[in-house]
Amino acid sequence: MNGARHQRLEALARNADDQAVGMVVRLLAHEIRNAINPLGLQLALLRRHIQAPSDELQDVLDGLKETISRVHEVLDGAAQIGHELSARDAADPDDDDPDRGAPR
Repeated sequence: MNGARHQRLEALARNADDQAVGMVVRLLAHEIRNAINPLGLQLALLRRHIQAPSDELQDVLDGLKETISRVHEVLDGAAQIGHELSARDAADPDDDDPDRGAPR
């Protein structure tokens, strides 16, 4: 096998790996988001049913809301990375990224 063809096949294999990793990352982000969403809804319901929460309880509720928001931010970032990886074009493996295919 000539060198150019071998390099092309290696590039295609790296691209397929990136696409597979991207899809797994997106699916995991989606499933984790599905598990987290009910927490935010239940927290909102809890806030509505508590007439006058103590300062301590208010701090706990605020902390939970911030944590849920942070998890959503992390999931959004992971989903974006997954989308970028899975959207790489297998027809153009010769992109400008010198680290492409390098061990992570």
